[in-house]
This record gives sequence, structure tokens and C-alpha cells, in this order.
Amino acid sequence: MHIESMNRPVLALDDVHPAKRFLSAFIDCRVNCVGRHHGLGGQVPIDQAWISASDGKVWKFSEFAYKALSFDIELDGFLTKACYLTESETFAAQQMPLLRSMMNECGEAARHSGNKEIVELTDQVLEMLGLWEQYLNFRKDMISHTHD
Repeated sequence: MHIESMNRPVLALDDVHPAKRFLSAFIDCRVNCVGRHHGLGGQVPIDQAWISASDGKVWKFSEFAYKALSFDIELDGFLTKACYLTESETFAAQQMPLLRSMMNECGEAARHSGNKEIVELTDQVLEMLGLWEQYLNFRKDMISHTHD
């Protein structure tokens, strides 16, 4: 996987390091969530639709997974020891409340319809988003210490 080669130094860190915890969770989410509506590898196809309060549109879990998880992420700020949040880190921090809100909505719709598989996946995504926020806070702390 390209993510792993881009972030090799991160994956070599101790398992409790915020960067590694987030990156590992992101990779697991991507593997477990993207494409589930196709039922690849003998899995039963699953999905969940809901109307999002954020934009009033009908969303599906699969659509969210493709937009929010199906990309190669590089922890560029951490890897380059940037003394500021990079553009990608700033964008992620700005998007975090919307992503969390959408997963909460999807999870609620899945609970209401008895879609246990999607409930489990939304829980996994929410946990990963929490680790992403922890990583971003870690980066902010690193940056503030370089300015001391």
C-alpha cells in the first residue's frame, strides 16, 4: 500500500505514538470501510443511507468512505518536522467537526434501521477521527514547543 511506503518512519514508531496510532487506524478504516457496498472478497454487501443535517442531502456510508477515507495520506508535517501546521493538517482540522457529525448521523440511521455492520464501521471511523484529532493536537503541541 502506498500509504505505508510514504509514511515508513511513522509506522516504525512505538505503537503508542499519536502519529502511528492515527495512521494505523486510518489504514484499518480504509481497508475495512471502502468498497463494502460491493461485497468484495466474499463479504456481504452493506451500506447505509441517511439525510445529513449539514447539507440536507442524502448520503451513503459508501460515499462517505470514498470521500473521507479513500486517499493516500502522508503525515507531511510530522515527517518534515514543519514548524507550522501544513495545508493538509489545517484542512483536516477544519473538516473534523463535519466528518464527525456525518458519522454520528450515519451511525444513528444504522442503529435505527438495525444495520449492525454499519454501526460497527461508524464506530471504527469515529474512533479513527478521535485519533486524528489527537495527532493534530500532538502536532500543535510540537509546534508550540519549537516557538518557546
